[in-house]
Amino acid sequence: MKILHLPYNIASFATITVNAINQTEHQAKGLILTENNKLHNNSNLTVIPPTNSIFNKIKRLFFFVKAVLWADVIHWYYDEKILKKNYALRFIKWLKKPAIVEWLGTDIRNPLIEFEDNPYFKAAYPLFYALPPEKIAEQTTSMQRKFAEAGFETALCSDMQKYIVPDVFNKCHVLRQRIAVKNLPKNYPLATQQKPVLVHAPSKKDVKGTHFVLKAIETLKAQNLSFEFKIIHNQTHEQAIEAIQNCDIFIDQFIIGGYGMAAIEAMAFGKPVIAFIKEANWTDYPASCPIINTKGEDLATTLKILILNGQNRNKIGIHSRAYVEQFHDTAVIIPDLLEIYKKVIDNK
Repeated sequence: MKILHLPYNIASFATITVNAINQTEHQAKGLILTENNKLHNNSNLTVIPPTNSIFNKIKRLFFFVKAVLWADVIHWYYDEKILKKNYALRFIKWLKKPAIVEWLGTDIRNPLIEFEDNPYFKAAYPLFYALPPEKIAEQTTSMQRKFAEAGFETALCSDMQKYIVPDVFNKCHVLRQRIAVKNLPKNYPLATQQKPVLVHAPSKKDVKGTHFVLKAIETLKAQNLSFEFKIIHNQTHEQAIEAIQNCDIFIDQFIIGGYGMAAIEAMAFGKPVIAFIKEANWTDYPASCPIINTKGEDLATTLKILILNGQNRNKIGIHSRAYVEQFHDTAVIIPDLLEIYKKVIDNK
């Protein structure tokens, strides 16, 4: 099979997946037609950011048409806004190309549904959304219908299924987030470390609940505990990865109520991860999930226990690596994804 990934590289998903597929008998290419975000690893992808020049517009259109014609199946991420009037989706539909759209979070999250069981998201909503929740709900519904009408099937991790509009897609495939574990060497926290390093790496501070983290750190400093705290923000993907690799505790998010790629990367390195996981997601995740589930207001207490217990940090780190190897490694996920592609092709 020849598989085309486009047009976004959210959380380096396209890079990770393209590189993993190319280690099989199949061939994958990635065409990124959005801004070149320094937080993402774009290695081995073709990246053509948009500009206002006519030459750029023609170049982007040429590469898009050429890549779509080459592919046996399309793997799309995020929304459809790369060509005006949905021409990209119309072109794929006209060619009758087998295609899936993989939703990753903000692109499909319906705030009205999220409000029902996540008070932290509801309280933080005005900080990172300019539109009222009813409008966002309309937009995600409209976007899903556009892809379905273009003949796309959909893929997403299990904790995102509740946002799918009923009876829109003919097929909905469950697909876990993935990472090439072999590229992230295990680096377990030393049980003897007396001054552990704590890292928080928010892509967007409001979304991650950074105010909870900063308040907890101030509380712990007032108690004269021995630790070092680093916040990684507006730095490159490589800088963030280096900080996570060398930390003893990774502090994730306290708003969204689930875990994503940052937590997976930290666990792959063998780090204990602290995050808020809402109950509906917690019961949906594998029972062996090692994330230390903590509400933002309880973070200082949870951190203190972990700061004072190096052996526990080491033990949780070992479990974290094993968890990612079992449930998120590309070696495990890619065979499932290839089967999804085959089903999408057969369904055409």
